[in-house]
Amino acid sequence: MGLRPWPRFLVMLQSFTSIVNGSLQFGHVSWTKLQPSLVYDIAPQWSVQIGGFITVAGINAGRELGPTAGVWYRF
Repeated sequence: MGLRPWPRFLVMLQSFTSIVNGSLQFGHVSWTKLQPSLVYDIAPQWSVQIGGFITVAGINAGRELGPTAGVWYRF
């Protein structure tokens, strides 16, 4: 989901969930991560993204926290 408060800026919030019904050894594993980020249009076809991600819920899963960056090309 995203909003464009200004024509060249996109504010995004993404959510990722993974659920694994594992073996008897590892059992059930699940996690939900949120990824807030900002995207800036540097040209009509090119944009840059900067943000972060954090694990907000999980069962038998590690907690993650870190930065993310990306380059977008529209075609």
